[in-house]
Amino acid sequence: RQMCIRDRYQRRVHGGGKSKRTKKVALTEVKKKDQGTKLRLVEKIHKFMSKYSNVYVFQYKNMTTKPFREVQAKFADAKFLLGKNKVMQVALGKNEASSHSENSYLLSQHLTGESGLLFTNRNKKEIKEFFDQYAATEFAKVGDIPSQSILLEKGTNAFAKHSNTIEPYLRKLGLNTTLDNAEIILNQDYVLAEKGKPLNVEQCKILRLIDLPISEFRILPVAVWNKKGSYQEL
Repeated sequence: RQMCIRDRYQRRVHGGGKSKRTKKVALTEVKKKDQGTKLRLVEKIHKFMSKYSNVYVFQYKNMTTKPFREVQAKFADAKFLLGKNKVMQVALGKNEASSHSENSYLLSQHLTGESGLLFTNRNKKEIKEFFDQYAATEFAKVGDIPSQSILLEKGTNAFAKHSNTIEPYLRKLGLNTTLDNAEIILNQDYVLAEKGKPLNVEQCKILRLIDLPISEFRILPVAVWNKKGSYQEL
């Protein structure tokens, strides 16, 4: 179903295990010039593993600073950690022999792409319920895939709220526009987005220009480890 520009997305903000072993961590897979920073990340992960009962691996998409800070504020009693996946894998362990704690290495397989760690004492039910319901609309980025098509209808409505000085810029973005009596005229219907097709640079610029956020920031917990040694995929 196509959505004309009159339709608007509504903003939604939904809102007895094995004893821990002390060992040296070898950062052989990272560049030496960054070893200090990466070693501090490893030490921080180990510190949080000792402090909190549960460690979640989460994956995310369309993250921006403001909504992520809002999520962090709702979890003031917990810690979110973003970092290089390979370094976080080293901290947790990549196999049973290098596992920092019993079975913590099992989380490492999920640290791929856009992912992070959440350290918390909250139970699995509470975590899952929150993130199943949470979403925040964001402006689309290049490569995002829209969930529906968006059509700009020909005429004056699409850019009625904008100064006519942007008309040359609109043409540069690929729109067939002209000026008539100081009004921007879109000379033909323009398919701004097609359902299921990745967005390009120009489309993202136009969406931002007309103030239409169509992507969602979401966090998806994919696995959890408990300091008693239990592990579960979610």
